[in-house]
Amino acid sequence: MIRQRFSIDMLLIKDIMCPHPLTVHASAMVREAKQIMSEHAIRHLPVIEGGKLKGIITDRDLKLAQAVSDNKEFDSSKKVGDICVCNVYVVDPKEHAKKVLAYMGKERIGSALVMENGDLVGIFTAVDACKAFAGYLSQHDH
Repeated sequence: MIRQRFSIDMLLIKDIMCPHPLTVHASAMVREAKQIMSEHAIRHLPVIEGGKLKGIITDRDLKLAQAVSDNKEFDSSKKVGDICVCNVYVVDPKEHAKKVLAYMGKERIGSALVMENGDLVGIFTAVDACKAFAGYLSQHDH
């Protein structure tokens, strides 16, 4: 039997993404997004509005928004939709990982949202990239 070697050129985002990501509704309060992120040890949370992707909120976005707010009740006064990033990097599940990784590195982006037929089907983050690269390296250990 011939053993097929792993090739980074053949790797698709669907093979290394996190499928069915947790999401938060745009009308949710910031404290809810923080709670979801904390409970699930994640740093990126897609934001949904009207059943469609509106954007993404990250732990960094939350910290920056709170730092510039003079409102002591920030967590209970701000909605996720008010501070989420709406201009997100969206890719198809069949996109080559090499292309996505190159773009994320060039643009200093921490995540890509994976969409198929208008539906959010996954998320790919820098942590997923590290895991995939570790797998690649372990296959090439001699």
